[in-house]
Amino acid sequence: MDISSVVVTQKDIDRAIEIVQVLDKQMVQSDNSKGQGDLSELIEILHNTKSNIDIMQNLIKEREQHLEVMKEQSQIEIELHYDEPYYWRVFELGIDGPYCQNCYDSDGKLIRLQEEIRGAWLCLACSANYKDQTY
Repeated sequence: MDISSVVVTQKDIDRAIEIVQVLDKQMVQSDNSKGQGDLSELIEILHNTKSNIDIMQNLIKEREQHLEVMKEQSQIEIELHYDEPYYWRVFELGIDGPYCQNCYDSDGKLIRLQEEIRGAWLCLACSANYKDQTY
C-alpha cells in the first residue's frame, strides 16, 4: 500500500463518517435506540480506523524517507574512494573533496577539508589535520 492509497482510504472513511452521522441524527429523530447504539459503535470503529490510517500514513512517509537516505548512503559508498590521507568522491564527470577520514570512519559524515596552506588540510568539525604529498 502506497501513500496515495492511504489518502484515498482516509477520504473514504471521512465520507463514511459523515454519512453515519447523518443517519445517527435521523435515528435520534425517529427515537430508534437500537439503531442509535449500532451507529454509535460504527462511528467509533470508523474513528479508530481513521486514526490507524493516520498512523500508517506516517509510517509510510518515514519508511520512504529512510529508503531515500539509504539510497543516498549507498550512492556515496559507491563514489567514495580513500586516497591517503583523506577521502574523495569520484563521479563520472570529475571528483569532489577532499573529505575528512576521521569524521567519515567514525561517524559516517562527509566533512569537507579546508586547505590551510598547500598540502595541509584542516577539518573544521573534528579539528583533524592532514598533510599530503604536496605539503
